[in-house]
Amino acid sequence: MFCPGRSTPRIRLGRPACGATGLALLATMAAGCGSASSQADPPSPSTQHSTPPADPSVTPAVVSETSEAPISPVVKESAEPVTGTASETVKSSRAAAPPAAGEAPPAETTGTAPNDPVAALTRLGATIDYGVGDRVIDVDLDGKPVTDADLDHLASLADLKILNLSNTKITDEGLAKLAGLQKLKFLYLFNTAITDAGMQRLIELPRLEVLCLDQTQITDVGLKTLEELPRLEKLHVHSRGPITDAGLESLKKHGRLFELRIGGPNITEAAVKSLQEALPNCLVVFDPAAEAVAE
Repeated sequence: MFCPGRSTPRIRLGRPACGATGLALLATMAAGCGSASSQADPPSPSTQHSTPPADPSVTPAVVSETSEAPISPVVKESAEPVTGTASETVKSSRAAAPPAAGEAPPAETTGTAPNDPVAALTRLGATIDYGVGDRVIDVDLDGKPVTDADLDHLASLADLKILNLSNTKITDEGLAKLAGLQKLKFLYLFNTAITDAGMQRLIELPRLEVLCLDQTQITDVGLKTLEELPRLEKLHVHSRGPITDAGLESLKKHGRLFELRIGGPNITEAAVKSLQEALPNCLVVFDPAAEAVAE
């Protein structure tokens, strides 16, 4: 046996030691190795724990290699199995709860706001045109079942420029609902019950350029009111009401007119000629018939 720190004794191999001298030498070597081993190598923990205690009545403590056992991850199982795709799961989570007993079921959503004017006008059969930014600029309700109450849907269309209410059931009171349409330029009221009182409503629309009053109840009084619309360029007045030469005198102040169509049995040829001279750049078409016919 080789012991660290000591020189190896020379032992001749092939020739066994014998006698008292050989035995003494072997004993000396064994003793030396034992003492060196006890000084150089401390006992291992496993050797220490395996040594029985001196008192046999004391139960030896069990020493674990680690202070705590490893903690395995805890997997929590859901109470119910998840079935279907992720989108189906989200959809079901958004579904409304069923109504409680005695409650009425919720109303179905139609996809449009309850006060959407465009949707309301579409239901009336209107033809609608849009401008830049999807702004409503033209609404045609010609011949549709429109009343004064339906004109409320027009109030919020601030960019409206063209409005056709011909052949509808509107009255002078309905025209009051157009006051907010400050960009309106074209207004068609053919074959309606509009009277001179309605002209007072129209002067609240200072940008009007084209106005059709054929087959209405306009008289000389209404034509006088139109003096408050200096931007008029095109005017049709084949009225059912009495229009006389006095009414044509009021029209001479519309210097921007380029087309005027007017008629009535109470208008003279001399008054028409005088009007043409006052408006040299305007095409004046006179029809002695009391009412105009639809074109």
